[in-house]
Amino acid sequence: MDLDREQLVSYLLGEMPEEGKVALEQRYFVSDDLFTELLVAEDELAYDYAANRLSRERRRRFDATIGATERGRKNVELAGALLDALRKSHAHRVMGYWGIGIAASILLAIAGGWTGLRLAGLTREVEQLRAVAAAKPPAANPVEAAFFLTPGISRGDGGTSRLAVRPEADVLRLDLLAPPGTAAAEYLVEFRSNEVVVWSQSLPLSGRTWTARPAARLFAPGDYEVSVRRVTAGEQGPELANYSFRLVRP
Repeated sequence: MDLDREQLVSYLLGEMPEEGKVALEQRYFVSDDLFTELLVAEDELAYDYAANRLSRERRRRFDATIGATERGRKNVELAGALLDALRKSHAHRVMGYWGIGIAASILLAIAGGWTGLRLAGLTREVEQLRAVAAAKPPAANPVEAAFFLTPGISRGDGGTSRLAVRPEADVLRLDLLAPPGTAAAEYLVEFRSNEVVVWSQSLPLSGRTWTARPAARLFAPGDYEVSVRRVTAGEQGPELANYSFRLVRP
């Protein structure tokens, strides 16, 4: 089953019939190339959305699917920032996706690391943005406090796992071990305290783990639960895995 961009867009926006969705999902579980094509199509849709190139119906579908995820919202923000930067540098002409991708990569260097629009190309305006990015001093590497959690109620010494986070930590790196047989896809990872969502993000499964890097300042001492759900066409599935820990400040 060879898929063109329109078919990928139809899948991402929830327009594809159910049997087509199932067949496509079976393919991208085993095909890194197809999964990459889906991510590129999703990024291009974010640019079309920000540039008001989608029909009213497709904008509605985008809001209900891709736009309902953390990754989708970030890509729309990035696309909007890219358009603003190009307008300010007098780049009004239509660039196409190859040129847009390079400009996006430069904005990523300025912004500090969101994986957004990934394509290639070159224009005079993009070179100006590259010069601006090169002139910025490199940011200091954040201090990470790294921990590894297994699914289920993690126990240590008869109680919930205890994570000691020192004051100088900027980022919590939490590697969450996936249950056996978990398929490669996008998953929604949520951190909650007393039923309140503290941090959430759509994350891919990397090998056998999801790697979450929330800012340490978001977490006060206390008990937390982490849930993982698969996201398919913008809809969240049932909880796949659950983790718990107690955060303390030495």
